[in-house]
Amino acid sequence: MKSESKKRFRHSWEQCIRYFVKAAKTERNPKKIEESLFRTAKLYEGLNRYSGKSHDKRKAIDQYRQLVKHYPKGRFFKTSRRSLASLDGSSLPSTSPSTTPTPPPAKPIMVNLVNYWSFPSYTRVVVELSEEAEFRSERLEKPERLFIDFKNAYLPRKMHNKPILIKDGVLKKVNVAQFDPQTVRLVLNLDQINNFRIVPFENPNRIIIDVYGKNSQVRDAAFNPPQQYQTAEVPKRTNGEITLAQQLGLGINTIVVDPGHGGKDPGAIGRSGVMEKDVVLDISKRLKTLLEKNLGKKVILTRETDIFIPLEERTQMANAQKADLFISIHTNSSPKRTTRGTEIYLVGQSTDRPAMETAARENSASERAMSDLELILNDLLENTKIDESLELAHLTSQSFHKTVGSKYKNVVNLGVKRAPFYVLINASMPSILTEISFISNPQEEKRLKNETYRQKAAEALYQGINQYIASIKVASIR
Repeated sequence: MKSESKKRFRHSWEQCIRYFVKAAKTERNPKKIEESLFRTAKLYEGLNRYSGKSHDKRKAIDQYRQLVKHYPKGRFFKTSRRSLASLDGSSLPSTSPSTTPTPPPAKPIMVNLVNYWSFPSYTRVVVELSEEAEFRSERLEKPERLFIDFKNAYLPRKMHNKPILIKDGVLKKVNVAQFDPQTVRLVLNLDQINNFRIVPFENPNRIIIDVYGKNSQVRDAAFNPPQQYQTAEVPKRTNGEITLAQQLGLGINTIVVDPGHGGKDPGAIGRSGVMEKDVVLDISKRLKTLLEKNLGKKVILTRETDIFIPLEERTQMANAQKADLFISIHTNSSPKRTTRGTEIYLVGQSTDRPAMETAARENSASERAMSDLELILNDLLENTKIDESLELAHLTSQSFHKTVGSKYKNVVNLGVKRAPFYVLINASMPSILTEISFISNPQEEKRLKNETYRQKAAEALYQGINQYIASIKVASIR
């Protein structure tokens, strides 16, 4: 990648990486496969110099190791050995092309913290790690327990012999110990459970374990393979249809507004340096003021300053506050600088490839984690919040196009979509995620820098929420 301006954006690197990864999988010519692997490694190495993120460096090392191991007589062997030694800080392997080098031992992973949250139908356990970790899990009986082993890991002394008592009807307690010199074992002592799911996440590195109780609405994923994203269409609203919340006349009293990203996580960054985390915090505060002043609602922000809050804690905050609505606010980004518009998401199977890519970026999740999320969504039975979220999403989408489009030209309505956004999973209230404009588009980035545009965006979201609340009131009067 020669363009210095493009090197500033992660999506530019990832676009190139995807190209060579695909080439390595589809090519039949060994020389071209070797070159594709080498280009992938070089791109990850270059990305690491700009991002400073350890997982980019690890991916570069992994690619170079594959090259050295499988192509000892290849044209990139010597260059790959030198790059591997430089990145790993180890001595150079033997210069004999016929000798496969022994990779140096991986850096030990520290298990930093174990936390849990209890909810009516499930319990969530979060394990924070210093690095991305390999792990395996197994469920045992008599007594019922689930254990997870983290390889090449160690436990700090402060966490030794400190069981975490839970006793919430799903889990009894959690034990964590140094099982052997290379393994940390986490043991969840089960009470009455139906199923469990384990999902790894990055930025920060952590493992999230959701354990579902006997009465939770969960199915066995083995009998329900997830749909492909091409077939998962968002249903259209039909005039005259009334959701369950409308039939019951359920009121909206508490609204949680979630400004995405924050702190060490800047989100997407525009070409002129505008950060998503700053834009969405400002819009969220404006929306909070409108909802409180005009509707008298209780509004809670998941963050009011530039701090980092993990995705799982944002939804938990809304559930703990027994919120009636959850609105997560983001700005979008695309490798194509001409892409523009606003789209509204509700949780579900991905409606298209761009929707999945957007969710992956917002989740800071690997491809494997995204597949696990699709399985989780498949396990959770449909409930009334999906209908309510769909209604809220459509009203907000229409409101944004009308309100912002009345003042600004070229306001594109990308509509309502579904994707496995982790911040929306397990929310017990109607919830949507808004992607307001593309910060990667020069014109839309310029607008996002402008206070007038941010205020207009907040007003558009407010109008959509207000219309949703009004629709519930009207339906309950009929």
